[in-house]
Order: sequence, then structure tokens, then C-alpha cells
Amino acid sequence: MGVTTFSFAVNLGTYLLYVPPQWPPKKIKNSVPYPAEYECHFRGRLKPSTTQFHNNEGVWGIDEEGSNLAWSIKDVANEIPMALDWFKRLENRAEVLRILQEEDEDTFKLWGFGRRPSPVRSYLTGYVAMALGKDELAEKEFEAAVASGCFSNLFSSAEGARYRAV
Repeated sequence: MGVTTFSFAVNLGTYLLYVPPQWPPKKIKNSVPYPAEYECHFRGRLKPSTTQFHNNEGVWGIDEEGSNLAWSIKDVANEIPMALDWFKRLENRAEVLRILQEEDEDTFKLWGFGRRPSPVRSYLTGYVAMALGKDELAEKEFEAAVASGCFSNLFSSAEGARYRAV
């Protein structure tokens, strides 16, 4: 990657508790999932505010002497408001549904929910629509998820998918 072993990235992840898991997160405490970033439904990454000495856009490159460590930590701290906005956006279920219906994945801003027309995107859209009381849309998306065959270990019909949410 062209960076030192102590260079770092800051990844973001949101896990929708109102969507039944496709597989249980590895870490659960008091019946609440604590997923790793890679297990989250929506993922993102902060980026350094200036060009780095390497070609890895989302990595704070720390030089061999560590002379830019303090600057890198301050730069991450300056990005915290953007991270908080990122999380706030995904608290809104209607916005999550809009993203699933209208947006494409973006490697640094928002990804993990599948490209159109991926089965995982249908799965998520169905449950988010159901959580918002949009039953017709949920039915359509569950039918697409069933047709994909990717969730046969979880449900075999749109009705079965709805039953999992209860």
C-alpha cells in the first residue's frame, strides 16, 4: 500500500436493529448486537483533509519518524462533525429507504448495502419499507429477495420474510 504499518484509516458503520440479521453479529452483549464495521449494513470512511504522501485516499499515512502523527490526529478530530452527520442521516428510516431506492454505493461515502439490483439491497429495502409501513413495497422487495435464492436458509416466501421481522 505504500504506507507504514502505523498508518491508519477511520471506518464508519451503521447496523439497522430493525432489520432481522442475515447472520448474527459475532459480538452480542445483553441481547444487543455489537457488530464489527464489516458486519454493518451501511459503511463509510473518513478521509484526510489534504493529499497524503501515498496513493491510498482514505488512509492517514504516518511517516517513519511519526512526525505527522499529531497533525493526523487533529485532522481526524476535525472530521468528527462529518462522521456525526453521517450517522445522524442513517438514523432516519425514511432517508435509509430513499438511499436504498435512489443512491448508488460510493466507496468512501456510503457502501455495504449492495448495488442495484442486488439481493441484499432487496432484503434491506423490504425490511426498511416494512418498518415504515410501506407494505406494498416491502412485498415487492421480499419477492425479489426470495427469487434470488440467496436467503433460502432464512425464508422461502415474502410471507416468511415478513414473519422474521416479528
